Amino acid sequence: MNLARLDEYTQRVLSEAGWYCGRRFDCGNWIELLKREGYQPHAYALEILAELGDIYICTKPAPPHCAATFNFNPYDSASGEYDRMGDFQNDSHDLLFPIGECFQNILYAGTSRRIYSGSWVGLQLVGESIEDFLNNMFSDDFVPVNIGRE
Repeated sequence: MNLARLDEYTQRVLSEAGWYCGRRFDCGNWIELLKREGYQPHAYALEILAELGDIYICTKPAPPHCAATFNFNPYDSASGEYDRMGDFQNDSHDLLFPIGECFQNILYAGTSRRIYSGSWVGLQLVGESIEDFLNNMFSDDFVPVNIGRE
């Protein structure tokens, strides 16, 4: 993760949740289980999970920052949900792999490095990178971009 792209507040929240520079989490079991369901892992998603895997964040509003709740456990958030992947990948024109959950929506990382949020309602772009996503989640004025179907 590029620390220069994270604002100070985001870095502090991550640190308080157990993240540290150089962190490496073994997410191999999750990856194998998700592959059996049809998900196709890619390098960017694996990089994110190695650094942020099993991190849970739940903040209260701290103006000018808003409250946010998300976790980086792709198995708990996306297992059994593979049926949406075809539509999501067609809509995004990206190969997606789950990286966790945010506000009860599944988070996906694309090979494009973009971060998406998916639900039964559809798919939204929530960041141009993992750093962008993390900063956006604490921003009072962030508005996700609807992708494909509405």
